Amino acid sequence: MAISPVISGLVTKRSELGRLLNERQEEVQQLQTAINSLDNAIKLFDPDFDLRRIKAKAKYTVNPWFEHGEIGRLVLETLRKSGEPLSTRQLGELIVAERKLRIDGPKEWDWMLKMVHGAAQRLERKKLIKVLGRVKCVGNGPLIWQIA
Repeated sequence: MAISPVISGLVTKRSELGRLLNERQEEVQQLQTAINSLDNAIKLFDPDFDLRRIKAKAKYTVNPWFEHGEIGRLVLETLRKSGEPLSTRQLGELIVAERKLRIDGPKEWDWMLKMVHGAAQRLERKKLIKVLGRVKCVGNGPLIWQIA
């Protein structure tokens, strides 16, 4: 009995993924060996050091829309221009419109709002803006921000 082209293609793809999985498992083992060696070296110099305090470094994702620090400046500028409190969503919408950005789908929109929210929180810690409350809606609505 002949194998259909669909089955043949699926088998080929599974074989490729199996190879990739084996390669990644070897990489994981090598990384674990390297980490264990470093742990042993740390313990050699400081036997009481708590290795659980060491956190993995976060991977920095390059932002396609803004340069470093630019989103914070835009949030502050947008709040100043508006002259009234704005929600995180309103800030995001105004910044997207001002910069004529193309947001493709809900995943990118969520990412944009997370950036706006994070920038607003940093500005709040610097006491440049403050939170007035939340937008009234089901669950927790977006925060409302204003110039401090």
